[in-house]
Amino acid sequence: MPAIIRLNKKGLNDLINNVKENGGNPGELEDLMAEVIENEKSERPVKARPRTMRVEVEELTTAERLAEEVGELFPGGITGALLAECIEMDEKYTLAELKKMCVEAGLSPSGHKKELAAKLIAHRREKEVT
Repeated sequence: MPAIIRLNKKGLNDLINNVKENGGNPGELEDLMAEVIENEKSERPVKARPRTMRVEVEELTTAERLAEEVGELFPGGITGALLAECIEMDEKYTLAELKKMCVEAGLSPSGHKKELAAKLIAHRREKEVT
């Protein structure tokens, strides 16, 4: 009569490794391990993975963004020359400097660098006209 041995998964894995180390063929034991793993998988509830929603949004160009934010200051629209001047001021001054210049000119200091530059340019052009 064959002996009955009860092994947990670790014990079965140790037995497989022992047979391999001693030059034996653990084929049937490996098949048994595969069954154990398969049974474990079928007994576990399947966890639903949260789905990640990916939304791609096309970003506005700098000119489009400025047109939305300060376009009313420029009846002729945001032209290439105006855009170039905003970019030049953006590169030349820090945000703090542009905010200070806006306060000194009596303008709102809120906004990003190019927006503040556009406000200052519009203010300067307004002063030149009057």
